Amino acid sequence: MLVGLGASFMIPAVLGLIPLMYQGSNRTIAFGAIGAASGLSALLPLALGVVMETAGMHATFLALAGYFALVFAASFTLPAIEQPHERTAFDSGGVVLAALGLFLLLIGVSSVSSWGLVTPLAGAPFTVLGISPALPLAAIGLVVLGLLVVYERRVEAHGGIAVLPSVFLATPQVRAGLIACALTFFFMGAQSILMAPYLQLVAGWSPVAVGSISLVTGLPTFAFALGIPKFLPHASPRRVIQLGYVAMAAALGLMALSVTTEGASAPLVFLGAFMAGVGAGTVSSHASNVVAAALPEREASQSGGIQSTMRNVGQAFGVALLGAVLLFGITGTVRSQAAADASITPEVASRLDAVSIDLGSDRTFEDEIAGITMSDAERAELVKIEAGARVDAVRIAYAVGAVIVLAGLASTPAIKERPHTARA
Repeated sequence: MLVGLGASFMIPAVLGLIPLMYQGSNRTIAFGAIGAASGLSALLPLALGVVMETAGMHATFLALAGYFALVFAASFTLPAIEQPHERTAFDSGGVVLAALGLFLLLIGVSSVSSWGLVTPLAGAPFTVLGISPALPLAAIGLVVLGLLVVYERRVEAHGGIAVLPSVFLATPQVRAGLIACALTFFFMGAQSILMAPYLQLVAGWSPVAVGSISLVTGLPTFAFALGIPKFLPHASPRRVIQLGYVAMAAALGLMALSVTTEGASAPLVFLGAFMAGVGAGTVSSHASNVVAAALPEREASQSGGIQSTMRNVGQAFGVALLGAVLLFGITGTVRSQAAADASITPEVASRLDAVSIDLGSDRTFEDEIAGITMSDAERAELVKIEAGARVDAVRIAYAVGAVIVLAGLASTPAIKERPHTARA
């Protein structure tokens, strides 16, 4: 809770300070530096993994605490920002509606794979009219967010400052920039739910080997997020973001090709990881500035909150949607193919309906079906079916992710070829 509270203060504030501190091309570079920082954060799992293995958990958490103490000390070097003093009431109603709606939406979406889509799984804490609570909670969250939009219009109509200004939703370029923010983190969520678990649980890669992938992803993310606005200041934001979407989709395609029934092809894994960094860094180089450039200064500085929210929503959807495609794909394929296989008795096939099949190695699957009485031949056939279903489900999940990323191209015509730096 404290980590979330700290992030909710710090990340929107950092994004909101940039429009107040920088102008024109310097603002683009500053936003690019924020995207580059996300590339550096990808290096943390490897570094902290080494600290954890050598010194333990206490030292790891103390090292992180020391880092944030240094950040706190450095924050006193920030220049004083001149802002107009406005006497306005705090939008407490908007904050409550936004927090409640996002909480219900994200809890519902992120719990699909553990609570079930419609049929409740064993992990569901309760049911709603006999079905999993995941979708009902997400639906209620959407209704609350719809009420938020109506409420905020009333706040603005009475001269107040809304926590969600209508200009955020009414300006096409702002929407396109927010979609870019969300899709970048959707893409990161796709990597976290598909790549790392498969390499560790199925391919048997060590945590350090998996952590090394973060280097391959993080370095190009840093280079492209900071390098594009620095060395290509006149590049079209629209074209840059479009190329980033294509690169991210290509990365997901390479990752899909990297998985095999025996494990994974290391060259394709690392090539896909590199392309992931290229794509994420390219989109991050302009996504935030596209939002800020389309807004007046006050709303631009306020947009850090919604940008941060879109990142969280995008990542949660990536984990939830592709996690559900993965797990339901494996379970459904195994059950249907087992029922159609003449070498497996109907009794054994019917018993599979009570088994929830998780992503894992052949050994993991054998443990999951250990309670079902069957012949050795049936067991071997089921393991073979599950191995094929596992690869197919992972590839389908990657393909779904690539399609969603490419769908972001539909929003890019709203991005002006040159952001309005005069307004910035």
